[in-house]
Amino acid sequence: MFFVLITHLPKAEEGIPYSWQGYIEVSQKMLTTAGSSSSGEVTTRWKLNINWKETKKNDIKDKNGRLVGQLIKLEDNGSTWQGTVTGGFAQASQDISYEGQGSGTNNTISFAWIYYSLSDKDPLKDILPNGSYCIGQDAVSMLAKFNETITYIDRDRGNTWSSTMPMFLNYFVGGKNLSMPFGHIKGPDLAGPISTETIKECVTRGAQAMAAIQATNSWDTEARVIEDGVMKGHYSRTAFNGTLINELSWDISKVMDVSGVIEKADKVWRPLGGDENNSVKIKAKIKDNSELKGKWKFTLFEASKEKGYAMNKGDSTDYDLNFVENQSDYAKGSEAMTTESTKAMNSTEVEIQSLDYGAWGKLKAEVNIEGTWYKCKTEDGKDYITIPFDDNENHIADKWEEKYEVSGESADSDNDNKPEGVGSNKEAGDGFTNYEEYRGFFVNGEWKDTDPKYKDLFIYDELGFGIGKFTDLKLQIHLIDQNEFDSERYVNFNRGYGTLLTQNGQKGLYICGRTMEAVYGAVSSVVGSPNVVDRVYINAMLLMSDPMNPMVRSAKNLRGGARESIFHEELDSIIAHELGHAVNLLHHGEDSVDRDRCYRAAICPDSVAVTGGKWSGDVKCIMRYNPPLNYLGWDNKFYDYPENEEGASRTIFCDSKEGTGINAPPNRMDEDGKPYPVAGNATYGECKKNVTLKGNHYYGDVPGF
Repeated sequence: MFFVLITHLPKAEEGIPYSWQGYIEVSQKMLTTAGSSSSGEVTTRWKLNINWKETKKNDIKDKNGRLVGQLIKLEDNGSTWQGTVTGGFAQASQDISYEGQGSGTNNTISFAWIYYSLSDKDPLKDILPNGSYCIGQDAVSMLAKFNETITYIDRDRGNTWSSTMPMFLNYFVGGKNLSMPFGHIKGPDLAGPISTETIKECVTRGAQAMAAIQATNSWDTEARVIEDGVMKGHYSRTAFNGTLINELSWDISKVMDVSGVIEKADKVWRPLGGDENNSVKIKAKIKDNSELKGKWKFTLFEASKEKGYAMNKGDSTDYDLNFVENQSDYAKGSEAMTTESTKAMNSTEVEIQSLDYGAWGKLKAEVNIEGTWYKCKTEDGKDYITIPFDDNENHIADKWEEKYEVSGESADSDNDNKPEGVGSNKEAGDGFTNYEEYRGFFVNGEWKDTDPKYKDLFIYDELGFGIGKFTDLKLQIHLIDQNEFDSERYVNFNRGYGTLLTQNGQKGLYICGRTMEAVYGAVSSVVGSPNVVDRVYINAMLLMSDPMNPMVRSAKNLRGGARESIFHEELDSIIAHELGHAVNLLHHGEDSVDRDRCYRAAICPDSVAVTGGKWSGDVKCIMRYNPPLNYLGWDNKFYDYPENEEGASRTIFCDSKEGTGINAPPNRMDEDGKPYPVAGNATYGECKKNVTLKGNHYYGDVPGF
């Protein structure tokens, strides 16, 4: 990058290259004279975006060999230019129009000289004041040019014809000073030193030569001197009895070609918050010149102010990044979110503190050289860095995205697709975006980030029994404290940046106890996804004492650990069953049976399994009920339900509607004369595929349910 250097010193430090940047605007207007048979005007305009470099520095010495000054030559160093010509003339019998445009690089000067005096007793000061300069482009050089098209229309004959000719850049500034190029003195490189007498001769002859040129071309007639490192001016001149008007404006500043570099944050660093807030050190330097020093200023901007310091912890809305206090050689800046060095340095280091696990911001560095602040850039050309290292600027550390293989995804992506086969019938994701999983959550008092590829479910277990066989789904289950979701069960209650717009936050589940008549477990209100299921109730006392419970019957003669083991086995299935309802899973079907017929047969209709009902499908599935007393066979007769279901236990969530064990097809008669399958294939089933964590879903999303 380039730093503007304001300096009064005539001689540059060794090793510090200089250049000049700015603009020149040239306007040349041709007019018709009063009383002429022609009317109209033609205007040629040039806009030069200047970038010149200093190439030659020639010492100037007096007759005693005393160094009195330096003559510095400038050359083009990547300037650009644009030129246009428009207008025309109307004559007695014809019209003439002019049109053309062009652009190019370099070729904005054919000569440019600056004189700096190095002595108070300079013998040239009367003809060349300190900072005298001349710059220009003569048409003879034919460097910058574009074609103009001249079109003639003969109104009497109706003829039209055109011709093309080049337009050349032509301007001159500094008509009383260095008005002659000095290449003829000692060859094109102007090897020095040069005597003061030679300079006087050249200036005198140049002034004489330019007098005629100025008279005919209306160029600059004033002496021009650099002021505060800037060539700046404007003039308007006329020639040829007012038929030619030349206007020129220029503003060109001296610059140092010095690269200020700010290094990016360490790629492996990530922000932390709470009690483990951390910091990262950022380095900056003036590149390629170890001698140049300046005062440094660092500014944090576009820094995050997310509520709290994790998705479910804290409530502060202060900035998530700030400068570490009491850093060596630094003090708080005069502006907010700035720090400034207390001494001039060539290179430096500043430390940034993170107060949030998802903190982000931008940092810029500036260095003050001789009263002016100049920006530093990264190696890839940006004038700021991101904190943390975040090239795609989505406010997630790139290293984290690489770790979890989500680079290229947006911060609000929610594409969790694991465990495989779980939830595949519904939308991907778990209600938490990449940014939220990166910022992380507190679980049982400890912070953790989560894997954006795996579906997460947060559960507050008031009873302390755990989640039982619900682990079969292999979801990422997080057992949280009650204060780690809010009163509405939102886990990401500090949501803000990067949250899903398709829902108002993501809720966790709440397991609690409740006394219910003849029911071991239930969900409040409806079966649905976590965002609509308010509570998961477990009636553990009834489970232990209900004489109708097969577990109680089978364990009535057991004591101690054996009885307790059976109880926990059953409890684990019930908890998993009710949690299944809380992730939008239905029973395998509904048991519709002729109740009058059941009553006539002295059978309770609520304990009769039928084909496709809630006892259908995979006999090991947790979403089936405990064994009933009876079933309705395919021969339309009632039978006692098989006592042990062929040893099946409710330990898994099924991934198919196919019946297994006593429910497996085809229709057949068993050795004991009973018809099989008992309940056949499930009406719903496919429990793993129907798991739904995000959004507001009800009753398994079954149409018309």
